[in-house]
Amino acid sequence: MENPEVFDILGSVDWQKLILQLTVYTINLAKCYHFPDKCIILPKGKSVEDLVFEAITKVFTGERKWNPDAVELKPFLKGVIKSLHSHLYDCPEYSRRDYHDPSDDDFFQVGAFLHLTSTETSEQQMYVEQFKEYLVQSAWDEISKQIIDCLLMEMNRKEIIEELELSPDAVSRYIRKIRIIAEEFLR
Repeated sequence: MENPEVFDILGSVDWQKLILQLTVYTINLAKCYHFPDKCIILPKGKSVEDLVFEAITKVFTGERKWNPDAVELKPFLKGVIKSLHSHLYDCPEYSRRDYHDPSDDDFFQVGAFLHLTSTETSEQQMYVEQFKEYLVQSAWDEISKQIIDCLLMEMNRKEIIEELELSPDAVSRYIRKIRIIAEEFLR
């Protein structure tokens, strides 16, 4: 690495938390392409973890030059991951018609990546479980805990209203706050 100051900064990063955040980001990014069984299989034999660690390696080796004065590390690494992901699909067998625009259906909301099937790798499941644990620990009162539990059981808004006997407005407010907590973690 050319810049020892950057190397020192990288050495002080909370990598466990950052890797979890980047993995969740990459899972969501990969789900922009339709997968019939919700299993994330990336082209060229790559996994979600491969993209995360390849991005980190490129920064550590200086292949992708990070300027800490210009941009924070997490957004920079997300950009590297997005670039690596995009390059995986630069081949004839993948076309833009397979792309799923996340704005179409709130793709990046709280539970978007939580509903992974057992066909996911154990490493991906581990990251999802860590994020679920983070959500549960973020509960600020008994109702928020109950709603988080319902969301993790893949209940929809109507089912939550019926199960907890709450008004639709109350459930919407809680879900909005939970979504904000999840999105803050992922930023």
